[in-house]
Amino acid sequence: MTYVILTTYRRGGQPVPTILGAAVDEQGQVCMLTRPGSGKIKRIRNNPAVTVTPCDGQGRPKEPGVAGTARLLGPQETAQVRRLLSRQHLAARLALLADRLRPRATRWTGIAVTI
Repeated sequence: MTYVILTTYRRGGQPVPTILGAAVDEQGQVCMLTRPGSGKIKRIRNNPAVTVTPCDGQGRPKEPGVAGTARLLGPQETAQVRRLLSRQHLAARLALLADRLRPRATRWTGIAVTI
């Protein structure tokens, strides 16, 4: 799975789809990275129910979405997700390289979805 549409939900129940690079870890969780202050993080804190839909790089679904439960990862788990994604995605490798030039405050937060 290269890209997914992660659909999170606002407090009022409105869906918010976002295209993200993803990989499946050893436990079968779908793992992604996002910026710490993003809307996805806020919505997951309020409601961990999400939908994950495999898609191409332009967001065209490849198959139906499946419901899951998202959880935000700590620094050690996020580092594992960064390594996992960098093995599978050239764009992730470039973003991780660019991180070395940025202050720590703008780093990544990992998301793991159990389906």
